[in-house]
Amino acid sequence: MIALARRVLAIPALFNAYQAAVGANHAKSVFVNEWIRPIQGDCLLDIGCGTGAIIPFLPTDTHVTGVDINAAYVATARKSHGKRARFILGDASDPSVDLGENYDVAYAFGVLHHIPDLLASSLISGAIKRLRPGGRFVSIDPTLVLGQGAVSRYIVKSDRGQHVRSPEQIRAVFGATDPTLTVRTDLLRIPFAQVVAVAIKG
Repeated sequence: MIALARRVLAIPALFNAYQAAVGANHAKSVFVNEWIRPIQGDCLLDIGCGTGAIIPFLPTDTHVTGVDINAAYVATARKSHGKRARFILGDASDPSVDLGENYDVAYAFGVLHHIPDLLASSLISGAIKRLRPGGRFVSIDPTLVLGQGAVSRYIVKSDRGQHVRSPEQIRAVFGATDPTLTVRTDLLRIPFAQVVAVAIKG
């Protein structure tokens, strides 16, 4: 059943419908307002942009580049939001992929738990290198924490991502960049713990 759900969610339209049903739009709005905090003219790098579903929550006067490895997702993003953002088919953990630089904020919404530690660390370090001094890298992912309810733990473990990490494990993949971590359990309509990590480029 879980394997079937993962295959179904690889279809862009069904993925978007599922996200809307569980309240991901609210989560995206909070993520933008509390952690991305874009201001006029900001250059933003959307890593693992998927179908571009976060674009409507960003100010229209920001400059957004999205990157994803899923061709169907990128095609959907270009069709839906191509006038608002530039979308690239590529792997953000690959330093040879040209994504530009001097971004004000780079963010990964629900991405790191899909990739193993080495790739996650490469993605994070690559994102930070592409930031201007003082720029921020922000991620949000499902997490496993002490005292988490059984239903929340089951839902998190059933996620398509095969690399769900505790906050301590998230900190470890950031390496020498010491992120600020925040655990939230109120962003979706379902019981679901998420950890937000924020790292600032020195």
